[in-house]
Amino acid sequence: MDHNLRLTLAQTTLAKKLGLSRQWVGELVHRLDEAGWLVHVSPTLPDGTNGPTIFMIGNQLKHILFMLSPCAEQQVHGFGLPGRDHGVSLHCLRENSLL
Repeated sequence: MDHNLRLTLAQTTLAKKLGLSRQWVGELVHRLDEAGWLVHVSPTLPDGTNGPTIFMIGNQLKHILFMLSPCAEQQVHGFGLPGRDHGVSLHCLRENSLL
């Protein structure tokens, strides 16, 4: 998987902090994963229960973060000019911690 940001958190803890049921948090996480906003993995522990969930940024969220970054502005201003590379430079992505 090509995800930079990872957060490990028990869904039960997340449910308590949000004031929601554990089942509803599980449903929301599943829906956000299906829609591409995040990716999650819940490893199975030796006793058969699920361990803490590992959350990662999904493609939808990556796209929004990119569009809000200075790199998107650089891409828009470079578009349509003769002799210019229309892609986003790797330098810009690295500078803004998007790679």
